[in-house]
Amino acid sequence: MSKTRLKPVTNPQEEQLMSEHHRCPRSLEGRSNPENISIVPIKEHQAWHLLFKNRPPEVIAGIINKRWIDPEWEMVVRKRKKKQRR
Repeated sequence: MSKTRLKPVTNPQEEQLMSEHHRCPRSLEGRSNPENISIVPIKEHQAWHLLFKNRPPEVIAGIINKRWIDPEWEMVVRKRKKKQRR
């Protein structure tokens, strides 16, 4: 398993370390294009990977449903429809 490389970025307004998070992990064929990168606080990034590793959204939703949210609720994920090119 490869380690996530964190790239610190300073947010002057909050003065906290930020890092690049691949929304679709590279290990799941995610790319490093701007649409797939979120800049997040480094502590939240580390917490995400501690809890969910590089699992796909449907597995993460299952973990959240089983362990974290009120059993009267259910988190559902669905893949977005691709935008059609003209």
